[in-house]
Amino acid sequence: ISDTHLGSKYAEEGALELYYDEIDSAGIKYVFHAGDISDGFEVYKGQFNDLKVWGVDNIIKYTAEKFPHKKNIKTYFIEGNHDIKIFERAGISIGSWLSEQRKDLVYLGRIFKHIHLDDKITMQLVHPTGSAPYALSYRFQTYMRANIPSNLPDILVMGHLHTGLFAKYQETFVFMAGCFMGTTDYLRRKGIQSTPGGWIVELICDNGLIKKLKTQWIDY
Repeated sequence: ISDTHLGSKYAEEGALELYYDEIDSAGIKYVFHAGDISDGFEVYKGQFNDLKVWGVDNIIKYTAEKFPHKKNIKTYFIEGNHDIKIFERAGISIGSWLSEQRKDLVYLGRIFKHIHLDDKITMQLVHPTGSAPYALSYRFQTYMRANIPSNLPDILVMGHLHTGLFAKYQETFVFMAGCFMGTTDYLRRKGIQSTPGGWIVELICDNGLIKKLKTQWIDY
C-alpha cells in the first residue's frame, strides 16, 4: 500500500480500516507501505485548508492513533515527501516517532528501501517525486532504466502517484501501490486522479526464483 495521508480531510480512513480487516481475516501478517503515511504539514500552499488537524505534534499523534492496529500484522514503511516535510519544518522524523510508539509500525527509512524478503528474493520500496505522467508506466520505466541492471529488484513497489497498477517489466514485477486518499484540488491541478485501494500479493518461490505471483487489487 501507499499514501494513506492521515491528517488530511481527504484521507480514506474507513477504506483503510476495511483493507486491514480484510487482510487480517485472510491471515496476512506483513504490509509494506511506500510512503506518505501522514499528510505532513506545510507541504504545499493552502494545505491548511485540507487538514483535519494542525501543527506537527497533532499530526504525528493523529497518525499514531488513526493508523489501523491489528495484533497479528506488522506494517513496514518508508517516509514520503509529505512525511519528510515534518522533519524539514520541525526536525522530527515521524517514521522514528511512530516506530517508538507503535511496535506494529516498523520504520525503514526515507524515500527508498531495498529489502531482502529471504536470502535471494529482493524488493524495493520507493517514493518518487513529480506529477503523474500521461502514461502510467512511464515513471517506473524511467526509474528502472536509470538503475544498473544488477541493482534492480525482483519486486518494485512505487508510491506517490496514487495509482494502482501491476506489470512485469524486464525481470521485475512492478506495483504502483495505489493510495487511501481522495482527489484533492491540489492533486487535480497536478494532473493526479487518486485510485484508492491496496494489493494482496502471494509469492510462491523456489531456489531464489519467483515461480508464481498471485495478485489481488482491493478497490475502494
